[in-house]
Order: sequence, then structure tokens, then C-alpha cells
Amino acid sequence: MQADTNASTAIPEDKALERKLIGKRISFVNEPKGNFIRFLDGGVLKEGNGHGSNRSGKWKIQGQQICLDDSLGAQCVDVVKITDHELVMRTQDNDPDIWDAVFVDKKGVPLRDVVKYDGKLARTLHGRVITVEEVNPPASLSGSKTIFDFNSKRTVALSVVTEEGRPALLGAADVDLPYKSSGDTLCLSISEGRERCTLTKISGNEVRMVPIKNGKLIEDKAMVGTIK
Repeated sequence: MQADTNASTAIPEDKALERKLIGKRISFVNEPKGNFIRFLDGGVLKEGNGHGSNRSGKWKIQGQQICLDDSLGAQCVDVVKITDHELVMRTQDNDPDIWDAVFVDKKGVPLRDVVKYDGKLARTLHGRVITVEEVNPPASLSGSKTIFDFNSKRTVALSVVTEEGRPALLGAADVDLPYKSSGDTLCLSISEGRERCTLTKISGNEVRMVPIKNGKLIEDKAMVGTIK
């Protein structure tokens, strides 16, 4: 869940580029969620959307170009950038367009947002309580603290209190949320298919938690506090 540091400084060619694409599924950033193109072995191209409609086409690599024969017709595009998470292409028109795409899983979730859990941090947190406050809180939450009570191996009791220890929001109560971890990344399941992750660093009894969004650290939303 770290920022993407796998950018290629040089675009691979021919078989090397082909190997980076075979079996991968991409989704264009400006298209509806669920739309995808999948590069299959043998030059088979699969197109689909979230409504179950699927079409077949062809693809091949020529140098640093991807040549497609799909629902838009036959054309070749230059690969401008390729990483483990992102594919940027440029059309060969007189006034070229840039196609931004991300690699996604079967559910359409960008691979950069897919967390592979190992549970080490989660096991460390079981039975402990983290109390933190935002470094740059909004005026409405100034002085308030967020408490993470890891009271079980599967769920954490989450609450927000004022400086005096009262619920920060009228009528607010503790919320029990499932949690998992990967390396230093702690993820809470907010709802079905929706997670909130933070880079969680513990040093002695001090804790720093930085939210992660789209694979990037949101430093201005960092929280600091203690763990007991």
C-alpha cells in the first residue's frame, strides 16, 4: 500500500513488454468502473464491463507498441509508462491522445489498492489500546482523540472522544470493525468491500498513523499518540 515506486525508466520491448501484459487486466481511469481489457496468451484480447457483456479481439507487441484489434478498430499505441500498477499509452494520431489505465483484479479493484495480509502487526495489536489525535485537526475536532481498542483478534472498538473524555459526537457509540494487517499497514473494514488503511509505526509507547489513499500516504491527515 505504499506509493508506486516501480516506475520503469526504460520501456521494455517485444517479448519483455509482452510478458508484463500477459494475463493482466486493465481499466481506463476515465471509463466506468467494471470496464476492462484483458491481455490473454496467444494474442487474445478480452473486453468486458460490469454488466457481463464481453467481446473478443486481438493484441500483439511491436517494439514498444501495443497493437490492438478490438471494438474500436485496429490501431497501435505507444507505451509511455508501465509499472506494476499503471499503464500509460499514447495514440499515433497527428494530435495524439493519452490513455491512462491501471491494472485491476477480477473485481475491478486497482492492484495498487489490494492489500496482501500477513497479520504480523494485527497480532501485535491484539489486547492493546491506541489513543491518537490528528496533527492537523479540523476546528470541529480540535482536542478530540480517536481510540482504537483491539479487544479481540478480529475486531477493534473505535471511538472518538473530546479532550474531557466525552463522546465527540452527540449519541456516538463505539463501533466494532474487523481489522487486518500487511507489514506496517493496518486496514479496518468500514463496510462490505470498503477499507480504511493507515501506515502504522510504533516506537516504544509512541504511535504514528498515516492514512493511505490510492496507494499514497496522506501526511496532512496523520495521527500521533500512544499505545498501551
